[in-house]
Amino acid sequence: MALESPPLIFLPGIGGNSLLFEKQKPEFPQARVPEWLEPYPNETLKAYVTRWSPDWATGGILVGMSFGGMVALELARQFPVRAVVLISSLWDKSVISRQFAILERLSRTVPNSVVRPVIRSFGPGSVRRRNRLSAEDEKLMRQMANDLDLDFARWACRAVASWEGALDLVERPSFKLSAVHGAKDPVLYLPKPVPSWVQVVQEGRHLLPYSHPEVVNEVIRKALSSN
Repeated sequence: MALESPPLIFLPGIGGNSLLFEKQKPEFPQARVPEWLEPYPNETLKAYVTRWSPDWATGGILVGMSFGGMVALELARQFPVRAVVLISSLWDKSVISRQFAILERLSRTVPNSVVRPVIRSFGPGSVRRRNRLSAEDEKLMRQMANDLDLDFARWACRAVASWEGALDLVERPSFKLSAVHGAKDPVLYLPKPVPSWVQVVQEGRHLLPYSHPEVVNEVIRKALSSN
């Protein structure tokens, strides 16, 4: 009798949703993108994951993009997951760019009524140019911008800025971890030296699921085949 394949869970980044994985869905139709739990205002990432306690995490392969990768690592602390795949994410807090930290602090004082139209009007086009994406990719980003939960995004930015990282977890010999990261990522820097389990995309920036889907899909395939 064939063994049942492990659950495959995609966790998007800040401001993203299932549309972030449009170029992965045809390859992995079994993947699930769960809805986020509503966070408490000053909740830490660790406390959020503890309160969430999702039953699907046990035995699953977690694929986390950016913020979603940090959530995946915290889930792996608390649940016996099969493996974690990080896409443009971090495990060491030192790779958070100064730009991200400054923007996070500034965003605390700007009301949603100001932030929302700016993001909708200028965000997708700016991200497209910086990541060298297609017009179709920009359409997907505009859809995500329209659906953006700003309160959740603000909380997630604060949670990332205060997160202590997961160096202790990723250094465990038995922990199954793989990652793909752009060498030119302007949001979460590629740490030096680069760990052996990280595949580097030399011209890649932050939105690798859009810009380099074939590389991302191959990393996920390898994680599935080894589990």
